Amino acid sequence: MSGRSRGRARTNTVPQPTPVAAPGEAAAPKVTTPQRAPIPPAEQTGRGRGIAPEQERMQSGQISPVSRSSGESPPQQHSPPRTSTTSGRASVRGAFAQAGTSTVIGQIERMSLREGEPEAKREMRIEQVYRTRPEDRTNTVGTGGQSVKLLCNYFKIVNSPDWVLYQYHVDFMPPIESRRMRLGLMRNHDHLFPMNKAFDGSTLYSLTKLQNETTEVASKRETDGAIISIKIKRIAEIVPESPNFVHLFNLVFRRCLKLYGMKEIDRNYYDLRNKITIERYNLEMINGFATSIALYEHHLLLNAEMIHKLLHKTSVYKVMMDIYDKTRSDNEFRDACSNELIGRVVMTKYNDKTYRINDIAWDIKPSDKFETLHGTTTFIDYYREAYKIEIKDRMQPLLSILPSAKDKRRGLTKPILLVPELCILTGVDERMRMDFNFKKAVETFSKVGPSDRCKRLSEFVQRFKTDEKVKGELSRWQMDFESRPAEINGRILQFETLLFGRDVLKRLNERADWTNDLKGCPLLKTIRLNNWIIIFPQNKRNTATQFLQTFRSVSKPMEFLTQAPQEISIPRDNAESLVNALKSHVNQSTQMAVVLLTSKRKDIYDAVKRVCCLESPVPSQVVTTKILEDERKHKSIVTKVAIQMNAKLGGEIWAINIPLTDTMICGIDTYHDSSKKNRSVCAFVATYNQNKSRFFSRAMIQETHQELAYNLTLTVKSACEHFYRTNQTFPKRIVIYRDGVSDGQLQLVMESEIPQIQKAFNLIDSKYNPLLSFIVVKKRVNARFFASTGRGLENPPCGTVIDTVVTRQEWFDFYLVPQCVTQGTVNPTHFNVVYDKLNLAPELYQKMTYKMCHMYYNWPGTIRVPATCQYAHKLAYLIGQSLHKEHHNSLCDKLFYL
Repeated sequence: MSGRSRGRARTNTVPQPTPVAAPGEAAAPKVTTPQRAPIPPAEQTGRGRGIAPEQERMQSGQISPVSRSSGESPPQQHSPPRTSTTSGRASVRGAFAQAGTSTVIGQIERMSLREGEPEAKREMRIEQVYRTRPEDRTNTVGTGGQSVKLLCNYFKIVNSPDWVLYQYHVDFMPPIESRRMRLGLMRNHDHLFPMNKAFDGSTLYSLTKLQNETTEVASKRETDGAIISIKIKRIAEIVPESPNFVHLFNLVFRRCLKLYGMKEIDRNYYDLRNKITIERYNLEMINGFATSIALYEHHLLLNAEMIHKLLHKTSVYKVMMDIYDKTRSDNEFRDACSNELIGRVVMTKYNDKTYRINDIAWDIKPSDKFETLHGTTTFIDYYREAYKIEIKDRMQPLLSILPSAKDKRRGLTKPILLVPELCILTGVDERMRMDFNFKKAVETFSKVGPSDRCKRLSEFVQRFKTDEKVKGELSRWQMDFESRPAEINGRILQFETLLFGRDVLKRLNERADWTNDLKGCPLLKTIRLNNWIIIFPQNKRNTATQFLQTFRSVSKPMEFLTQAPQEISIPRDNAESLVNALKSHVNQSTQMAVVLLTSKRKDIYDAVKRVCCLESPVPSQVVTTKILEDERKHKSIVTKVAIQMNAKLGGEIWAINIPLTDTMICGIDTYHDSSKKNRSVCAFVATYNQNKSRFFSRAMIQETHQELAYNLTLTVKSACEHFYRTNQTFPKRIVIYRDGVSDGQLQLVMESEIPQIQKAFNLIDSKYNPLLSFIVVKKRVNARFFASTGRGLENPPCGTVIDTVVTRQEWFDFYLVPQCVTQGTVNPTHFNVVYDKLNLAPELYQKMTYKMCHMYYNWPGTIRVPATCQYAHKLAYLIGQSLHKEHHNSLCDKLFYL
């Protein structure tokens, strides 16, 4: 234990009344430190989001080394976590699972276990598929291309029930907030439903028809002896053809997964019995399945996808102790802990719940007391009695978790406390993310090829069906599904041809990779670079000289003509020196600023970009000296830099034939601003020449933390006007690809974004009415497809389209495999045409989409989304991470953010 001094802070909080605990649960814990308000366990959630807002400071007392006080800390209102019960969540949604390392990283960062949390009016919510298929669209299946036989990770539901299902709505008086309490109160009346029953706290399904339309019963609440009235009202008779059967089947299937011994985490199910240990990084990987049942084009299908999660074996307490050993002062320790832990997701050891840390309550410790309905106890005694756990360090601070916005709408406003000793970290930190060996270690277990993936899924379904408990539950509901994956007839679109400078045409092959074709090939259009600067540290002059020599040699075959730059050396490449050099040497005639850095420090990079994008607008290129000094990659890196520089100047690298004249193809994406949690960036990128090879870019800062874009009207208007300045006509057709929209937001897109876009046309001219199509792009899908070949199952070829079997009746949608993937299983991209005035044939939409996947200048190959979407993402990311302001208007016609 360190002998460092510990400051005392002022107590300045307002007392609050003690709320009444929810029925059937532990009472509201009230910490007995000064003026500490309680929070009942019923108000706890499994998730907290965002960073805690600034609040009044509080005093801290004597604490252990891991909970030193260095002055002031924000006050918290806390409670111990609740015990675990079954969730009974009815609606099954697909996890955002991606194959490979990015899957694990992405899933862990989103990981949140909600099992056992109290529910209000959200349970048994039937997923309503919002219909977006245009009324006059009768044909959604394309023609042409090469046919290919595919298997997929969907299994046909086989059911022919000869019964009628009855749906009831259950009300409690007085109202009961706790979902698990409602489940418990209804169990006393299971005799009313001797056949099957599925209940989640609000809606009940059963094969039993109660004699009366409304049945009233009562149950005794154990906590206080109160009599709770229960009204059961029959509201519908459901036949097997009803969409409500989808809801019921999801509910039954989730129950079967629990019977099979799997654990619910983040709405998906994992097998915690077979963990994979990654010793070098002190991690464990758990494998599971994301499942959902839905009605597709012609059949009810079960979708099952393999997913993975990473868990740390080290407790949060150990992490804090390690930080303590490395820091020299209280302030440094607390700052380091906050930087390391706030925003991270942790999982409790005793009930496998996950939470996101919002703050560290330095002034609260496990020995503090709180009140329950059964008296006063401490956190130490609570864990001893509830979980048989002895807390070792009685003076450690506690982790504070704020309820989510949804919880606040339900009236749950107080934070939750967790003990660091009893929590483990999940996910990966930045060090792991940048560690190539870490990625390789994870990929060893997470990257599964098509043949192995299909085999594992089929084996899982087969074992699942033959399990006695599961088999009994399925037979009770006359429910079954096929063991063999569904078959689909896909189509492979033809190989594309790229246009380079001097009318050079390059015919692509099945890999859709033109890295070698770029060597010695002239770019489509280059901008002569006459006036530019290069800034570098004094001790890296040799690196700068070598860079310039190679740059001149690689730019000649590209026909990218350049003059010698103004060379500027600075003593050190810190933010202040770089900013001063840029402000001193960038003027109105400067075309490009190249900056060589010795490190990847974000603050230095951000400082450079803020000057070049906001204060002294000029395209800029930042390169680290370390990568330039790698002799094996030097020429390749400089070649890519030269291509990027030409694109940033407004040049064109290549083009592809899209035979739609006077057409503007756009992309929209959003990114949440890292500097303020309630701000997000919406980026809009549009083609503005006939070749669709030049791009107009604008971004908008939104003050509300939401995914949907607002204030699109002026942006679309300016894009159309820029198109007019180039072509002397406004676009007659506009196609917009919208990324970052979930299925649940389709209605908002239709009612909010599309009207704003149409309003822009009226601002240009009341008679201006171009044909508009709006396509929602979704990368995070659980669909996987496997091509049957003579060598077994492989990834579908690049350009494969799937527009039958697994598409929805309510949508005009299709899947596209735009990339050639040789390792792991390829992730298809889903496209949904939600607004269609162009009225193109399905195959034309599919071909146009695939063509636009070739137009991303940062990569000599196809990408997963149309290039305008990827450009929009890059722009939104730059502003959200580095600029935090809208870029200068003079840069709108350049890809300055590549």
